[in-house]
Amino acid sequence: MRRRESWPERLQNTVATCLFFVAISSASAGAGEPAPALEVETWEGRVLAAGNLALEGTALAVGPEKVPLADVMEIRVLPNTNASDGTQGELVGLLDGSVHAGTLAPGLAPGTLHLELAHGGNLEVAKTDLAFLRFHDLEPGVTAADVPPGPCAILRNGKVLPCEFDFITFLDVGVKAAGAALQFKREELARLELSTPAGLPQEGVVVNSVRGARVIGKLLSLKKGDVAVQNTRAETFEIGLQNVRGAISFRCSEIRALEFLSKKRRSLLELKPAAVVETPLFDFIRKTRFDASLFGDTLQASEHYFQRGIGVHSKSEIRYKLGKEYRRFVSWVGFDTRLTRVGKAVFRVRGDGKLLAEQPLAASDGLKRLRADVAGVDELTLELDFGDDDSAGDHGVWGDPLLIR
Repeated sequence: MRRRESWPERLQNTVATCLFFVAISSASAGAGEPAPALEVETWEGRVLAAGNLALEGTALAVGPEKVPLADVMEIRVLPNTNASDGTQGELVGLLDGSVHAGTLAPGLAPGTLHLELAHGGNLEVAKTDLAFLRFHDLEPGVTAADVPPGPCAILRNGKVLPCEFDFITFLDVGVKAAGAALQFKREELARLELSTPAGLPQEGVVVNSVRGARVIGKLLSLKKGDVAVQNTRAETFEIGLQNVRGAISFRCSEIRALEFLSKKRRSLLELKPAAVVETPLFDFIRKTRFDASLFGDTLQASEHYFQRGIGVHSKSEIRYKLGKEYRRFVSWVGFDTRLTRVGKAVFRVRGDGKLLAEQPLAASDGLKRLRADVAGVDELTLELDFGDDDSAGDHGVWGDPLLIR
C-alpha cells in the first residue's frame, strides 16, 4: 500500500507504460482433426450430440433433426467443458449481469474505463455501471476473509478492505478507504467488489466463455467455418451475438456453453439454503462458500471460471426447500485445482432423502454435467461425499446450478 501519486506522476506513469493485450486463445485443433463436438440440451431434458449445427429461422438444425429454438436450453462445446488453456485475463462485471474478459486501462473520458476485449474489439465502461473488477487469483494457499456488505477490495494476500473505487492506470488502482486515498499495484489485487449486479433477463442468450466472460444478447447466427490456426486449418463454429454494444463473434475454442434464457430457468443461488451440514473427516473441514471458492476466491473448476456457484469440501450437505415447484435440476460439477489435483469425491443429488443422481469424480476428470429429475420434490440436497483419498483435495464446485420449471 502506498501514498496516492500526484496527477503529473500518474500521467508520467501512464504515458511510460505500454498497454498489453490479452489475445483470445486460438483453437488447438490441428490439420485433419475433427471439429469440436457439440451437445444440445432441451428444456425437457433431451440431450442431442451433434458434429454440426445450423440456425434455420426459428429452429436449430441438429444433424438431420430440427429443434425449435423455444425448446433449446443450452448448447455446449464438449472439448471446452473438460479443459481450457488456463489463460485468464481481467474480468469486468457490469450491473446488467454481463461479464467481459480482457485487459483494463484508463478510459478515454472522465469516469470511464477502457477494456480491450478478449474476443476482439474495445469497450468503454462508465464507473457507475461496474459491479466488480477481477484482476488475479489469490496467492497460493491463502484464504480470504469473509467479504462484508458494501464495496471492498480483496487483496491477493487475503486481506479485505472496505473502500470505494477511485481510478485505474496501467499499473495501479486507486481507492478511497475511511477518507484516505490509497493506491495498490494491480498485481496486489485479487478483485474489487463494487455493487450487486442484476439478475439475468428472461429472454435472449448468454455466451459463457472458458475465461469467465458472460455476454448477454440476441442470437444472430451459428456458422461452421474453416479458419487458420498456427499455420494449420481447423474447423470451428462461430456464434454471432447482437447486444447493446453491437455485433460480437465468438469461436468455439472460447466457449463453454451458450444458454437460452427463459422464465423456465432459475439459479439455485436465488434460494436461501434451509440448512448447511458440514461433516469433517477428522477435525477439519473448509466451510461452504456461496458464489466463491472455498478460499474466498473467484469460483473456478478445472480452469473454468463461474460467476455463480458453490464451493464445497467433503463431506458437505446443502439443503433447499423447493416446494415441489420445479421439474429438473442441472449443474456443472468439478474440482478447484489451483492448489492441488489429488481430489476424489462423489457429487450426489437427493430429493426428499432419495438418491436422484450421482457423479464420482477425480480432480483430473475435468467438468461434468449432473442432471436430476426433481418433479414433486419438496427438499433438495446437494451432497459432496468422501472419495478414495478421504477429504484430501476435495475442493468441490457446483457450477451454475439451475432449477428448471
